Amino acid sequence: MRRTRGFTLIELLVVMALAGVLAALVAPSFNEQIWRRRLEGVATELSTDLQFARTQAVDDRANVRVMTLSTTQYVVRNAANVDLKTVNLPAGITATNGVTVTYDQLRGTSDVQQFTVASTRTAAELRIDTNIMGRVSICSPSGSLKGYTAC
Repeated sequence: MRRTRGFTLIELLVVMALAGVLAALVAPSFNEQIWRRRLEGVATELSTDLQFARTQAVDDRANVRVMTLSTTQYVVRNAANVDLKTVNLPAGITATNGVTVTYDQLRGTSDVQQFTVASTRTAAELRIDTNIMGRVSICSPSGSLKGYTAC
């Protein structure tokens, strides 16, 4: 008797069917993780740009503003109305429109403001707050995003 080695066609089809079912179950949660990471990236970049604006205001001895021009774009602009940085948000991420934070040239203090960035593909959102001292914090308004304090 001769033994053959390998898999039969039926065994391969069963394994491929099981892999397909597992992939179908995992894909939705994987997509949500991707959108959460994009949202976190935008919130982190905005908070970094707010700190950059504060530093520029003190260094240049001129007020610097961070403002949203639309729900998909914000700019860092100096007192001479020169854009130091323009950021276009990725598709599927929006920010609160019409928010302006002005950093003072002498002490780096700012307006108390709130930016909210949200994902249009999921229910996730993050809020970026500035206080009177110019400090920036990020929180989760609904408390649903792990790793962020509830606002």
